[in-house]
Amino acid sequence: MMTKTNDKLPMIIKAARLKMGMSQSEFGELFDPPAAKSIISRWEKGMSTPSPDRLPQLSKLTGCSVEELLYGSLRDSIIEILNKINEFTPFVLNSRTQEDFVATAPTVEEVPVYRNIYDYVTYRQLDSYKVRTRDFFELTKSDSPEDKQAVSDYYSEDKRIGDEYIINITLKIAKALNLHPYDRNQLLMIMADEAKKHFEDITHTTKGLLRMVLDDLTELTSAKIYSLIYVTRNGSTTRIADIDENIERKLDAILTNAIDEIDLLDEQV
Repeated sequence: MMTKTNDKLPMIIKAARLKMGMSQSEFGELFDPPAAKSIISRWEKGMSTPSPDRLPQLSKLTGCSVEELLYGSLRDSIIEILNKINEFTPFVLNSRTQEDFVATAPTVEEVPVYRNIYDYVTYRQLDSYKVRTRDFFELTKSDSPEDKQAVSDYYSEDKRIGDEYIINITLKIAKALNLHPYDRNQLLMIMADEAKKHFEDITHTTKGLLRMVLDDLTELTSAKIYSLIYVTRNGSTTRIADIDENIERKLDAILTNAIDEIDLLDEQV
């Protein structure tokens, strides 16, 4: 995800000029020093970019920050990344493993980028952002053209809802982290992480918080603590830990009670 200039800059310049009701010559006179009609024309056609000394003046005329003029808005950048990921999606789906896909990265520096793309596509493919009712599953079994179209419409709507969710949550996090439109690799990392969290039902909501704590506590009691105390081989379990069994039982009771209490909270939300 290389840093690139804003493709919308020519349109922004032209829209600002037309909004003022000015010709290219008149618009050029607003700059100090004045910009010739030919220069304005080249800007609007995307044939050249305003020089650094003209960008602050252009910022005042357009109402866009210099950063937005050069790189677009954060939202624009996130949408651009999303569109780029869509181009990679067929290649991800045709790869047997993540490593197969990552091996196609053109440079070593882009390996992390390809890993995030693979993770994002994989979690989005496995996830659903629109409620799947019993009627939907019945439609998937039908061979009628109408039902097939209804299923296709459902998946299109699910993708739209999912895209909007990822865009909005990534934008919120990016603003909190004070990221910029050109921080594309970091934005992609956030997108991949949020796709994974949504797949695991860990969203930035009360329900998401409870689900995360429940999952972590369940893993702690069922796997982590057990593996600290016991080893299993060939169906035989042996206790290896030098841990007070009374403390162990009390801790197990505390954690079990905590899981039950959080389950109750989860049902109330």
